Amino acid sequence: MFKNTSIFIFYLFFASCSSNPGLNNSDANKPDWISRQPADDSFWYGVGVSDLKRDDPRQIARQRAFSEIAEQLKVNIRSTLTDVMQATNNDFDEYSKSIIETRVDASLEYVENVDSYQDNKRQYVLARLDKSRYFSKIKRKKDEALSKAENLLNQSFGDMSSNSLSNISLAIEAINPFIDLFPTLEDPFSRGQKDNAILLAEKMIRKYNEDIEMTFSPSSVGVMTFIDDNKKVIINVNSKTSESKVSNLRINVRLNDDKSDEFIITDKKGKAEYQLSRLNVPSGNHSLIFTLDYENMMSGNAQKIVQVIPKEYSLDISLKPAKIYFDGNVTNLGDKVKNSSVFSSLKECFEDNYSSTFVEAKRKADIILRLNIQTEERAKRLGENYPYFVYATGSISLINNKTSEEVLNSTFKDSKGADFNSKEKAGLNALKKLSQNMNIDICN
Repeated sequence: MFKNTSIFIFYLFFASCSSNPGLNNSDANKPDWISRQPADDSFWYGVGVSDLKRDDPRQIARQRAFSEIAEQLKVNIRSTLTDVMQATNNDFDEYSKSIIETRVDASLEYVENVDSYQDNKRQYVLARLDKSRYFSKIKRKKDEALSKAENLLNQSFGDMSSNSLSNISLAIEAINPFIDLFPTLEDPFSRGQKDNAILLAEKMIRKYNEDIEMTFSPSSVGVMTFIDDNKKVIINVNSKTSESKVSNLRINVRLNDDKSDEFIITDKKGKAEYQLSRLNVPSGNHSLIFTLDYENMMSGNAQKIVQVIPKEYSLDISLKPAKIYFDGNVTNLGDKVKNSSVFSSLKECFEDNYSSTFVEAKRKADIILRLNIQTEERAKRLGENYPYFVYATGSISLINNKTSEEVLNSTFKDSKGADFNSKEKAGLNALKKLSQNMNIDICN
């Protein structure tokens, strides 16, 4: 009897071991979250996996779990950003990356490791982020940013200056990380109503842009090249509504549609002085264009969010060509040179660059062009196997024929000529080189 019972027990043990051949002790202890990631309304979960052959597999698995949580945050932020863009008709998509990076960094302190598991090949880590703690911190940060932005915008309301634009930029940058959370502030333009904080900042800048009024004294300018190079224009910048003070604004200046680095800055009363430089353009009608320099008065990030096209204010310029009488002297090693190519090159420079005309009678001229060019041999020839070297030097001056005042004086850069047979020919070569490269500032 005892023998039969022993055989039966052994049979049961063998059957129990062989009935599930694929199940081992490790599989039995494997947690459910490895194959089915948890999901609920209180947390964002992330599961990270690392091969045990890697250095510090547990740390790698933790980082991957964090990355999974970050991806869920990205989806959440992109979704709310889409809602904001539809509601405000603004495109904030390009800022989603910086917002996400800021938000992920802010969430790391609330990510906790919940569980871990290791089998023969891999390390697993389960992490989670408490949604209530995360949103509580983000709300606190948003409220701090809104308070800062409100203070900056209030300082800028009723004042138009580079400082006010800088404050608006700082307000935009403070609010920017929370665009997806619909940050709102009281609208100073309509008391009691609230509006999206970014749209409010944009509204202030656009109102300033439309409110500015720029006038010139004189209202138009007639000038003659070289004669009126120092003519001045007074610019007055005012507010159409007379509610805003206008001061210390940076204003770009360009001629026609040409690019320019020129700018002026208004004083505390919104006044500035602009001195016309020599206009290197053909005679006729031109325009000086004045625009508010938002690029230098606002931060780059603020400009990307609030894209304002500055209004243009035009000052009409009537440019009259000068009539020139030529009074020149060109010598080569002491001998006067007639019909030098220097003459024709200078004439071409003034006609092409300034629409000037040359006259035969001095009394009909606006400007006397005085030219003095000579050549010189600075060192003796080294030998019969070496060329002669001669240098052409000289200067040019322009004289106001009415006042006898010198309006321009420019010196030519030295030009070197060479010839193996004749130093006179070397001098002519130097003069030819000078004429081919009019290396004076008015002809460059």
